[in-house]
Amino acid sequence: MIRRPSPFQYVPKPVTQTDVPEPMTPEIVEVETNETSADMHRAVTTIDPRQGKRVTNGGEETVAWPSPFVPNAFLRFSLFGAQRERMTADKIFPRRSKSVADRFLVAETPHYRIEYEGAEALNSDDLIVLLVCLAVARNAGDMGAYVPISLSECNRYLWKSKSGKNIHLFRQSLERLYKGFIKITVDGVGIKRQRFLANYDNDDTDPNNPVYWIRIDKDMAPLFQADATEIDVVGMAHQQQYLARWLWSFYSTHDGKKDYAVSELQQLSGSSYLPLFKFRAKLRDAMKELMDTKTITNEKGEERSIRALFANGTAITKDDMLHVVKARRSMMIGPAKPADAAAIVVQPATRQAAPARVSPRSAPSVPFVGDEVDPFTKRAPQAQQGDRDTRSPAEKAAARQRAFVAL
Repeated sequence: MIRRPSPFQYVPKPVTQTDVPEPMTPEIVEVETNETSADMHRAVTTIDPRQGKRVTNGGEETVAWPSPFVPNAFLRFSLFGAQRERMTADKIFPRRSKSVADRFLVAETPHYRIEYEGAEALNSDDLIVLLVCLAVARNAGDMGAYVPISLSECNRYLWKSKSGKNIHLFRQSLERLYKGFIKITVDGVGIKRQRFLANYDNDDTDPNNPVYWIRIDKDMAPLFQADATEIDVVGMAHQQQYLARWLWSFYSTHDGKKDYAVSELQQLSGSSYLPLFKFRAKLRDAMKELMDTKTITNEKGEERSIRALFANGTAITKDDMLHVVKARRSMMIGPAKPADAAAIVVQPATRQAAPARVSPRSAPSVPFVGDEVDPFTKRAPQAQQGDRDTRSPAEKAAARQRAFVAL
C-alpha cells in the first residue's frame, strides 16, 4: 500500500468553541400536492473545519458528481440488511452465483439486478458509513478524487459522541465496504463489478483522530444519475432498531401508497433467517419507533429534533400487510426511461490530473465544511462542467422532467 501525504497538520490542541461556526437552522420547504401536504426537511450537516486538509486526484480520471442523491438500489433491498449481528452472506442472500463462490444475487426484478461479492453481509451501520463517505467525497471534489476523511469529524457529523467505540465501529464498516464488491444493473443501465470504496488507505499521523483516504470510483456515476433519493442520514443513524433504520431508507424511496406484505418486507430486508412471527414482532416495534419524534444532543450541548417518518394510521392490517402513512417526504430522481437510457453516460474530465505533491504548508482545500454548507447540496458547477455534458437540449429537457418529489 502506498502511503499518501498526510492530509492534516498534527495539532494536539483541541478545537475550541470559538473555532466552530454556529449551526444553521434546518431548512424547511413546504411541498403541496393535490391530496396532502407535508414538510420536507433537507439534511443538515455539522462537520467541524480543521486545518491542512487536501484533496488530490492521484493521477486518476475524475467526473463531476451526477446528483446529490443515493441510488435506490442501495436502499430498497437487502444489500444493506436489517440484521444487527454480523452474519455471513450465505445466511442473508438466498442465491449464490455458480461462477464465483462468494458472489450472491441480492435482487432480480424486471428493473433491478444486484449482485454482491463478499464473505460477510452488510447492514445499516455500513450503509450509514457509506452515506457519510459519499457526502464528504461529493463536497470535496469530483467523483474519483482521493479524499481524506476524519473519523472524529464523521461522528460529529452524525451527532454521535467522540468515543473509541464509535470510531472503532466506523473503522470496521470502512473495512467491510472496501472488501465488498457490487455489480448492479437498473433498467438496462449498469456498472461493472467494483468496490464500494475504490481505495481505502490509512494515515495514522494523529492517533487521536484517525484519518483515511477514500475514493469513490467514477464508473459508479450512472447509479447516481437516475432512480436515486436524498436520505437524512442523521435521522437514520439515530434510530435504535436496525429494522427501523432499514425501513427509514426503504420508505424514503416510496410514497407509502402501496401496502407491502409482512412476508415481502421480511425478504426485502434480508430477515429470512428469522421466523415470520419474530419478524412481525420486530416490525411492530420498528413502526412505533418511526412514529416518534426524537430530540438528540451533540457534544456541545446543542439540541436537534428528528421528525417521525411514519404518521398515525400506520399499522399491520388483518391481511398481514403493512399500511404506512408517511409523515415526511424525500427528494427523488425518477428512473430513466428506455428512450433516455442512452443519454446516461459518464462524461470524463477534460484533462487528467497528474499526481499531486501535497505540502502541509500549502493553501488548504477543505473537504469538511461548516454548518453553513450542506454536503448533500449539489456543488457549484466548475468551469469545465459544460464541456463534460454532451447531451442534446432534448435529452437535457427529458432528464429534467424525470426529476420529481416523492411523497
